[in-house]
Amino acid sequence: MVLKRVFEECGGDLDSAIRSLNELRLGSTDRNAVAALDDKAGVAPIVVNGDVPAKEQTTLEVLSMDGSDCVELFVREMLNASNINDARARASRALEVLKKSIRVRAGTEVAQNFHQVNNYALTMHLKQAQQRSSIPDRFNPDVFY
Repeated sequence: MVLKRVFEECGGDLDSAIRSLNELRLGSTDRNAVAALDDKAGVAPIVVNGDVPAKEQTTLEVLSMDGSDCVELFVREMLNASNINDARARASRALEVLKKSIRVRAGTEVAQNFHQVNNYALTMHLKQAQQRSSIPDRFNPDVFY
């Protein structure tokens, strides 16, 4: 809504609409006007200089995030916030990404531990079966090779 209104106020000129949005974002206009615009617009992201608002991250990106990446994401989101409501929404999204990252890592670790324990148990059973064999040093080639 804000984008459409600013675009119409600028007479359909894209460059002047972008400049106007930059001025609003940088706070060079009256603070009351910005607050009024924010109240009307809610927390919708503002597209500036042709930048696309951040999309939700893919599973691969979430999986590869470590602690410093999460901090960088959070700081970047807070720096890009235009007001307190926008900051709250951005913090909520950043925390959701962190929660997904933790879930993915925990699930991966549990699966990895399960496979390790399972492989160890199978190895022990095979060794015990080998020791009980009537023919020493003869292994089933399908199992051991």
